[in-house]
Amino acid sequence: MTKKIAAIIVSLFLFTGACYAQRLDKFVSETGKVVRINKEQSIPYREVITYFGYIKPGSEPDEIRDSLNYYNFYFWLSDSVSEIGVRIISPVPDVVMPDRGDLTSENYFENEKNKENYFDTWISLERADSIFTKGEALLNQKKINWMLLGSNDDSPELFVQPSGKNSNSLVRIVSNPVNRLSRGLYKIAFTSPKQKELKGSYILQLGMTSKLQETKLVKKLPELK
Repeated sequence: MTKKIAAIIVSLFLFTGACYAQRLDKFVSETGKVVRINKEQSIPYREVITYFGYIKPGSEPDEIRDSLNYYNFYFWLSDSVSEIGVRIISPVPDVVMPDRGDLTSENYFENEKNKENYFDTWISLERADSIFTKGEALLNQKKINWMLLGSNDDSPELFVQPSGKNSNSLVRIVSNPVNRLSRGLYKIAFTSPKQKELKGSYILQLGMTSKLQETKLVKKLPELK
C-alpha cells in the first residue's frame, strides 16, 4: 500500500468518524425504558416536532425579560401527556438537515451554511395558567400568566458547540400530581445567559410521549387557529 493510498484511507476514516459523532441522536424520554440484550435503553418520544431556525444579527427578540432577549414558541395540547422534552442546539451541525415534515424559518436555507454565528443556549418550558380553551387563549393573550415548569442551561447529553463547551440545552418535564402536563397552552422560551445578542442557526425539538392529533409548534399565538 502506497503512502498516498494510506493517507486517503485515514482521511476517509476521520471524516466518517467526525460526521457520525455530530449526528443528532434520537430524542429519548426519561421515563420510557425497555430492556434489550440485557441492557436498559431509553425509548424515543412518540412524537417529535423539529424546527430549523436562523436568527439574523440585529433581529428583534420576541420579548425582553431581566435584560435578556427571548425567542418563543407555542403549542396547544389537546390532551394530557406523561412527559414533554425540549432541546435546542446551536449552530445546526453540518450533517443535520431538514427532513420532510420539519419546520424551517423563512431565512433558514439562505443562511444554513453559516456556522460562524451561534449562541450559548438556555431553554425553558412554561404553561399558561387559568386558560381553559384555545379560543380564550387567543382572545386574552396579554392577560396570560405563565408558570415555569422547568429549564436548562448546559446539557452534557448534547454534543459540544464549536467553542468546545457543553452549551446546548435540554429539559424534560414528567407529569406529576402537582404539575400535570394537562390539556392547555404551553410556551417554549430560549435565550442566552452569556450573550446580549443571539445570532446564528439553531435546531429546536419538542418531544412528547403521546402522539396527539393536530399538535402545532408556532412562533406566534394567532397561528394556533
